[in-house]
Amino acid sequence: MAAFGKHQEQFRDAALKPFEQLAKQNLAMFQAAAAMFTGQMPGKAGPVAAAPPAGDGAEMAALKAQVAALQARIDGTGKG
Repeated sequence: MAAFGKHQEQFRDAALKPFEQLAKQNLAMFQAAAAMFTGQMPGKAGPVAAAPPAGDGAEMAALKAQVAALQARIDGTGKG
């Protein structure tokens, strides 16, 4: 009976070892994906900061004017 228990334990170890490795890999991938969604990258201490907008004030004013003009066009098409 002791031999049966020993063989059963060896079989269980041999059969479950590949699944244990897969479970570890799946967990690592899930943690990496969760870190990307929360804004944390592996090896970095905190969230990834967004880069400040490049350009001068005149460029931003021109873009805001374009957005306002497009919004006026959208508002005008809804009235007709």
